[in-house]
Amino acid sequence: MIAAIDAGHPMMRLARRATLLVAFFLLTSAATAYAECAWVLWVETTGMDAKPGGAGYSKAWEVGAAASSADRCSQLRAANARDRAARLQETYKEKMKSDADSVTVFTGHGFTTDRYVCLPDSVDPRGPKTK
Repeated sequence: MIAAIDAGHPMMRLARRATLLVAFFLLTSAATAYAECAWVLWVETTGMDAKPGGAGYSKAWEVGAAASSADRCSQLRAANARDRAARLQETYKEKMKSDADSVTVFTGHGFTTDRYVCLPDSVDPRGPKTK
């Protein structure tokens, strides 16, 4: 017959401590991972298509990246704007305008602008979610 292990037995206390340590580690790891993504780089795309049958004015927000700090997010913002401008430069040349946080392309019938914005992860520029 197998004897039941007493709850006060040293092995049971050790097992409980190990379980508590694992739970504590998992909770602190989750909190640390959450804190590391405290800033979000958003891309706001606006445009005007004035040609007959065109879409007219449009605006959309999209997540570009997550960053651990406001400084890191600012670095990503500048790099994304610079990369976008470099990709479009060859095609659009003088029909393009860019600065530290946005790129605008002018077409014969309108424009499109990508603006890069850093916000805390608690802020959603699209506004509150509706059900």
